[in-house]
Order: sequence, then C-alpha cells, then structure tokens
Amino acid sequence: MSEAPKHLLEWYLHEPEAVARISRVLPAMALATGIAVRVWRDVLLASSSSSSWIYLIVTYIGQAVILLSCTAAHLGNYPLKRWLWRAPVFAVLTGAAEAGASWVLIAMHYERLGTDYAHSHEWAGLAVLAVGSDVVLIIVFAILLAIVMQVIRFALLKRDHRAHTVAAVHEERVRVTKELETPKI
Repeated sequence: MSEAPKHLLEWYLHEPEAVARISRVLPAMALATGIAVRVWRDVLLASSSSSSWIYLIVTYIGQAVILLSCTAAHLGNYPLKRWLWRAPVFAVLTGAAEAGASWVLIAMHYERLGTDYAHSHEWAGLAVLAVGSDVVLIIVFAILLAIVMQVIRFALLKRDHRAHTVAAVHEERVRVTKELETPKI
C-alpha cells in the first residue's frame, strides 16, 4: 500500500526573481506600492473628462486592489506572527511613499484634488489622508486575511483527518511557553 497522501495539492507559480526579491523587502515593496497607488489615482483622475461617479468608483476600487494585492504579496512571504509588526509598518511606509509621490506630483503641477490641481499648501491634508486610509485599509485587510488563512488551514487539516495536529501544535506551544516562564535555578 502506498504511503502517498490522498489529496496532494501543489501550486507552481512562476514569479520572476526580481519581483520575488522586492516582495520580501518591506521598504522596497512599500515604496513601489505607494508610488503605484498614487500614480494610478492621478492618471485616472487627470484623464477623466467628466465627473462621473462610476469613473470615481473605478478609480478608488483600482487603488484598493493595487494596495491590497501588494500587501498580500508582501505578507504572504512571512508567517502570521510576523504580520503583527509587518502589516502596520508596511501600511505607514506605503502611506508615506504615497504622500511623497503626491508631493512630487504637486511640484510637477500634476496632482489632482477633485477636479482642480492640488497646491503645495494642500499637501499636508493629502498626506494625512493617504497615510490614514492606507493604515486602516491594510490593517483591516491583514486581520481578515489572517482569519481566513487560519480557518482554511484548520479546515484542510480536519479534512485530511489531521485535527490531532492542531492539538499537538497547541500542546507544544503551551509546553514551550511554560519552559520559558519557569525560572532556572
């Protein structure tokens, strides 16, 4: 009788090495994400000849898709316990990169604020909005993604009749925690 698992699922994703390297480096990924989000927003707002609500909604949905896709690409390289500090730092750095891109676009007279061009005295408000919205969106997304990952992981273990693995991992964590807390004489 074969010892091979009944359900073998393998994913082969060909990811260019440069993209894989950038996605593992927090500052580089945050910088690229912030710039991409701001440029996406400004190109779409500048190319709009009308103030259509649909166009505006598409712009912000696209912005969220870029932001959250890059967040998932970065966080996916690390275990969940590292997300506790990586997600907020990634969010702040992304917002800062977006604010920096906004400053450059204002200096080039290309940054939009509604239907008009933004001016340098309006940059602080745009920067606070960029950082604040990125932080909230990324942290909520990271929490939801972590919950979904844990539920799926547990469901897959249960489906493969490996629910005892979850109990064993929990017992091991409890044992290691007690060992760390027990003072050595």
